[in-house]
Amino acid sequence: MTSPAPGITAVDIEKWFQLHIASLTGLPPEEVSGAADFESFGIDSVQGVDMLVALENWLAMPDDIPMELLFEAPSIAEAASRVADCKARAARS
Repeated sequence: MTSPAPGITAVDIEKWFQLHIASLTGLPPEEVSGAADFESFGIDSVQGVDMLVALENWLAMPDDIPMELLFEAPSIAEAASRVADCKARAARS
């Protein structure tokens, strides 16, 4: 995936998650609900780490996103919101 524009939003990140999970699971992206959590799609710890690294690369934030930020979130949409907040804080630093 290409790098995002500086104004990346939680909606953009949620869409990235949906596309990434769809590619991992073989589901159509529209079946990856933002209301679901990562575990509901059978994402294991290895896939989770790989997904986090891919997300950090896409956002140009290597090693800046704590794993807990994603996987302790109650939903993919909430994880996307947390990541967007993290990105905004990093941009201000």
